[in-house]
Amino acid sequence: MAVSNYRRVYAEQARALSEISVSSVIRTIGKQWAAVALAFLASWAAGHYLFTAALQAKDWETALPYALGCALVFALSFFVVGAKQHALIVIMHDASHWRLLRNRRLNDLVGNLFCAFPTGFVTANYRLQHSAHHGSTNSPYDPDWAYLTRNEEFKFPKP
Repeated sequence: MAVSNYRRVYAEQARALSEISVSSVIRTIGKQWAAVALAFLASWAAGHYLFTAALQAKDWETALPYALGCALVFALSFFVVGAKQHALIVIMHDASHWRLLRNRRLNDLVGNLFCAFPTGFVTANYRLQHSAHHGSTNSPYDPDWAYLTRNEEFKFPKP
């Protein structure tokens, strides 16, 4: 494929992917919250049924599989909720670029209520910091880049 053809195809794909769709926003945010709800439901069920069964067992050999099952469900739920919180932050990042909904007020309202607030962020505050990053990406004036290059934890390769 010729370079100019590649750029044209890439530009068309990027344009298609950047289309704002209300139904896509509802579906995407809804999927994250549904997974969080299912993780909490699984934890509640494990706590209610498995842990209760473990407590009612006559000896530890009978109780142990129930208790371990309960712990496993709690651990898996913990990771699912963490992954979905990260997904909500990514969606909030899109809202900070006004790419969630066409109406900017509605964009910020939905971004804040369903993505930013539950994860401890405010879209407008994130936007202020993040715009400085985009203004000078990967340069000494980029606050993210400056932090990463000064911090020893992010220097690679490690000795």
